[in-house]
Amino acid sequence: MYELCECKHFGGMSPNSSHVDKIQAGHGACSECDCRQFTWVKFCNADGEDYSDKELKIEINKIKIKNGVI
Repeated sequence: MYELCECKHFGGMSPNSSHVDKIQAGHGACSECDCRQFTWVKFCNADGEDYSDKELKIEINKIKIKNGVI
């Protein structure tokens, strides 16, 4: 699952984050543009496209399984 910033670059815990680490992984300034701080907009796929509700539920369950929640 990927996290998109309002600057349209990935950040947060995205595996291809363009934002530097600050306080938390991928929440600092963007290395691709002038964005000074990651501001979450949405979860999306690797191409920045919206997940359907079904796809989002699948991705969330994968994370829960990975973290031992379910």
